[in-house]
Amino acid sequence: VFRPSIQDWTGQESLTVTMRNLSVDPTGTTLSSTTTAPITSAISPQLGLSDDLVFAVGTESTSPVTVTFDSVQTAPAPLWGISAQTGGSATLFETQLTYVAATAHAGLEHVQVRTENGLTAASLSVLCFTDAVENTLTGGTGSLAVLNASTHLDALSVTIGGVRVRHGGSLIVSGSDAMATITVGGAVEAGGTISVSGGGLTLAGGATLRNAGIISLSGARLAGTGTLDLVSGGSLALRLATEVGIALTTAAAAQILIDGGTASASVLFDQTLINNGTLTLSAGAGNSAALSVAPGMENYGTLLVSGDAAGSAAINADNLGNSGQMTVGQDLTVTAREFGNGGTLTVNATLALRDDTDSAPDSHLAFTNDGLLAGTGTLDLSDATFTNQGYLSPGGLGTAGTLTVEGAMTLGNSSVLALDLAGPAISDHLTVQGGALTYGGTLVFSILANPTLDTPISVISAPDQPIAGYFTALRGMDNGTLVVDPLFGGHGLSVALHAATRLGSNATYDSSGETVNDYLIGTGINETVSLKGGADVFVGHGGGNRIGVSALDFHFIDGGAVGGNELRWDGGSDSLFDATQIRPEALQHFDLLNLSGGGDAVLDYAHVKAMTGGTNSYTGTGHTLLVIGGDANHVQLAGGGWEHGDSVNVTVNGHQESYTQYSNDGVRVLVDHNAHIS
Repeated sequence: VFRPSIQDWTGQESLTVTMRNLSVDPTGTTLSSTTTAPITSAISPQLGLSDDLVFAVGTESTSPVTVTFDSVQTAPAPLWGISAQTGGSATLFETQLTYVAATAHAGLEHVQVRTENGLTAASLSVLCFTDAVENTLTGGTGSLAVLNASTHLDALSVTIGGVRVRHGGSLIVSGSDAMATITVGGAVEAGGTISVSGGGLTLAGGATLRNAGIISLSGARLAGTGTLDLVSGGSLALRLATEVGIALTTAAAAQILIDGGTASASVLFDQTLINNGTLTLSAGAGNSAALSVAPGMENYGTLLVSGDAAGSAAINADNLGNSGQMTVGQDLTVTAREFGNGGTLTVNATLALRDDTDSAPDSHLAFTNDGLLAGTGTLDLSDATFTNQGYLSPGGLGTAGTLTVEGAMTLGNSSVLALDLAGPAISDHLTVQGGALTYGGTLVFSILANPTLDTPISVISAPDQPIAGYFTALRGMDNGTLVVDPLFGGHGLSVALHAATRLGSNATYDSSGETVNDYLIGTGINETVSLKGGADVFVGHGGGNRIGVSALDFHFIDGGAVGGNELRWDGGSDSLFDATQIRPEALQHFDLLNLSGGGDAVLDYAHVKAMTGGTNSYTGTGHTLLVIGGDANHVQLAGGGWEHGDSVNVTVNGHQESYTQYSNDGVRVLVDHNAHIS
């Protein structure tokens, strides 16, 4: 049996005894095995405050110093003893330790809590001083411990090894004529409250402030080369002119508050700020809450700007990024070179974007949205450029509201403009004023409950400049019973909601006349429809559909996303299907243009790209339109940029024909070799 040494055993942990067993088998071979057995001490003290300093301010040095511990286990009670090593008296009752100095003396006193069997001992260093103590005090490598009490340091300069503020305790550092400063070379643990007002807390190299409680800095400075670690449940409140000069990490449930409620706050972070928790800027009436981050800032958690409508907030950073949730509920000015949103940005007040003053005089802040931009406020782009490549939703997805943009805005190829529709008073609206609006990407409609029918609804307006560009796709054009009727204008877009006729697979529909507006939903495949004129809307959901038109005054025709759809021109032998005379958005999901009924056609790049959509069912290539015709048909490719290619054979409806290829930047037109091309 091997007897372990218990010289360093404190009684707080279990001992494990290892026994080795030796035996000899019949062949004479020695066999060895081991057996372990744990031994647990009945003495399990939870007190461990060795080398801690507890600061206590009293009117006299003989005032009692009382500290309450989180937990002290003293079973069995007779094993415990307590003594004051340097004079005075100390008592321990349950979890409360009380010490009284022996003489009128201000200085460091030691109290030892020990077990009488000598297995364990914990010492507590108590610093007693009166208001008359000098302002310089050195605690060496000890730690400042505050437990279930409030400890004040006024106009005091202290250098210590560490700080520990337990839950229920508070450490208040304040300075009036002189600055109160704590310089810490080791760990700082805050489970209670650390408040620094008009003073400073300095973390030396390698020191970490781990905060699960509250840290409050008012007109103060958190400096040094250490690290502030805001763990779950920890919060950092910053007020007045405050500087955070150390590295900061935040957990998901941590909180940072820039508080301009009762007085304006101006907070500076000297290092890059990465927020994983909740960062709030809040200002009261007539006040401001300003955050400056010298290198840059990235939000992965929640960034909330809120407060009184008569207050304001500001963020100044070289680069600002949002990959989490950012809500602007109070007027906010962002000054930066670049601002990128890849998360959710909700603007319910005025968000003004301004160029970094260090940039060139003629430069502007570059704002990009690859996430979701929503809200009912105002986006001020007077000193910014903005190309939207994400979701743009006035009000919010599923919630009607008006979003105002002041300045120029471009909807890029990947942009999705999402508009909710219910009626003239309850629908989304996008207003662009003071700059140009350029359409692009996808326009998606969502019909809300209890909509108003047959009434124009204004959803986009740009009163100051004509709108340029076009949407490459319109989606959400029906809800199964109603269709969206779009009416594009030079300075805006209005829509109306109409009850529609539903067509199933293999259905045939023949319009009753050119003065009739036909509203149709094709729910199946192989549908044959003849439209004779009027503000017609056909929304297909299948494929293999054949849609005939004899005039160009229709508003929207979608053959269906399944593909294999044919647009048949029924205008007659002397007619012209001139695609340049209609909106590019008006035709979607067609693989074939059939001119065999007579007439000629004019096609350009924008309209062919919009009407072809994805992959052609007959050629297997993207953005490809087959034109079927004969010797009597003439096809003009307008707009320039078209290049003549080789002839190819394509089989359509069981018949193989030769087609002449023309291409333009990824868009292809294949014309029946019997037709004439120019």
